[in-house]
Amino acid sequence: MPVKSRRNFFDWLSSRLELKSMNDWYQVTVDDLQRYGGKGLLSFYYGSSPSRALQSIYPNHSWMPWKFHDIPKGCWDDIGNQRSFLDWMAMGKEDPI
Repeated sequence: MPVKSRRNFFDWLSSRLELKSMNDWYQVTVDDLQRYGGKGLLSFYYGSSPSRALQSIYPNHSWMPWKFHDIPKGCWDDIGNQRSFLDWMAMGKEDPI
């Protein structure tokens, strides 16, 4: 499936789930994606990881992996994620989760 078709699915799903901003994606679960027909796409292209899918589909958004409903496996093993999280916390603009 071409990347454009995958993007179209996520754009459609955003409308279907009535997401108002990119940050609303953080609460979308694997079950949500499967319920709307994205099981095959998610498992084949993204290892059943909504965060991996979203980071690939919307690469221009500055994703914060710790905010996803299901924090990606290995998130805290990445020193870059640790630093980004601490920098984000230091700004104190939002709840961490």
